[in-house]
Amino acid sequence: MQLPNRNKLILASIVLVPVVISLIVFVFVNTRGSNSEEYFDPGSGETVSSPKNKTPELFGVDSEGPLFLGFSKLVGAGLTAGQLDLVRSIFGRFSTTNERNIKELSVTVDTIEQTIDDSGISLTFDLTANRTTKYLCVISYSGLDYARVVVSDKAGKQIFDSSIE
Repeated sequence: MQLPNRNKLILASIVLVPVVISLIVFVFVNTRGSNSEEYFDPGSGETVSSPKNKTPELFGVDSEGPLFLGFSKLVGAGLTAGQLDLVRSIFGRFSTTNERNIKELSVTVDTIEQTIDDSGISLTFDLTANRTTKYLCVISYSGLDYARVVVSDKAGKQIFDSSIE
């Protein structure tokens, strides 16, 4: 007569084991999610994640320079990969000139406009520094290994020109 009790125990195990596993997975997922801070950048459309108590991955990134958001969209607008590297380098210099302490630069991708004329090609777009300061930027280029960056404040006053720094 032990058989019915054993069947009840097996049936209870079949029901309880998935419930316990589901609870463990639920707790793990919710605990893991709380270890990172995410920020959605509306200008670039990118999500920035910075896990708490973790060193950010810096492979291929200048750890002294700012975080570049939306800059890859400039390639789609006409820059070559080499010019994009040059532009990032120029913006790295811009981020530290005149006591600026810029840690994040975000291209507002909806504002990128390309102009082609006799002097070459230029890209104009809005740029946000440290999620607050707004700039207007113009990147001019005529060859594959040259780029000039001019940054103006929102009032139109030029504050940086890579060709005369």
